[in-house]
Amino acid sequence: MIKAAVVDWAVRSVGPGTRLTSVIRLPGWSPSPPFLLRLEGSRRSTYVVLRTEPIGRQRHDGFAREVQALVLAEQHGLAAPRVIAADLDGTEAGDPATLVTTLPGSSSPRVRTVEQLRNYGATVASLRAARAVPTGDLELMAEPIDVDQAARERRRAMAYETATEAERSAQLDRHCARTGLTRDAAHADLVRPKSGRSELLEAAEAYLNGIPSPVDETVLVHGDLHLGNTMWIGDHLIGMVDWDAARVGSNGIDLGLARFDAILHVNPRDVGLDASGIADEVLAGWQHATGVRLDRHVISFWDLRAALNAPVDFGAPQDRQPERRDALVRSALNVLRYG
Repeated sequence: MIKAAVVDWAVRSVGPGTRLTSVIRLPGWSPSPPFLLRLEGSRRSTYVVLRTEPIGRQRHDGFAREVQALVLAEQHGLAAPRVIAADLDGTEAGDPATLVTTLPGSSSPRVRTVEQLRNYGATVASLRAARAVPTGDLELMAEPIDVDQAARERRRAMAYETATEAERSAQLDRHCARTGLTRDAAHADLVRPKSGRSELLEAAEAYLNGIPSPVDETVLVHGDLHLGNTMWIGDHLIGMVDWDAARVGSNGIDLGLARFDAILHVNPRDVGLDASGIADEVLAGWQHATGVRLDRHVISFWDLRAALNAPVDFGAPQDRQPERRDALVRSALNVLRYG
């Protein structure tokens, strides 16, 4: 639960004459899940989102990154929460904490219409207007975040497999130091990573490593713009939440992730489209909003980057998500290889 000192800081930050009436822990995968606070003032109720993490009196870089991203989002009029207050090192609140406004609606929608898919793409496109260069906590991002560390584990396994004996020994030493495993356990972890092995994904990874990234202007990148981080009322996408993965880079990073997430989580029967058609409608929304028609090689590059961050096996068996992922990988790889 939240520490009393953090709650007191949040109440003070909203303004004098405010009192807390309820606290709801919101769902999330983050180690610092958000809390929805209801505050009563003299004239009205206010809802705010508080995030805090007990890491002691030290700067919270993840919170700092989100705050900087949200400030930039506000400057460009993006559909995102606004920062009310931030205590990045816990000087005032006791623990690092941030307080932001809420967005109405609900997240993780069941997408049933083409209009929703296009709205999703248009929202991704809105970040393209937020031109930015790496500065402060918003570092340069070259590819999507590796949430499950699947891509990192695959790359380690590939490097270990092709290494000389001396190189393997050095890799084992580093892996033991990083994980605390014995050499035998570290060897097993490198050869058979938890996220699994796949000839298709490793072939795609090797191919991507041999070609340059598309050249693009750098903009604000949300970094984790799946459907669960969007807020909806009906078919209308209200805005984007959970900005702690934000960086600066190509808008293609967010576009590739959005297309991939739609393929995985939108039921083709609900929208009357196959998986590729679902992804194409997200792109259609993006292209309509920007007036830009992307080269199919650029689209395939970012599709592949997004897909390669997924573990080999994931999701409920009946949803057959790995099969959808592999179909996207094959299609994107064919475009990049053969045009």
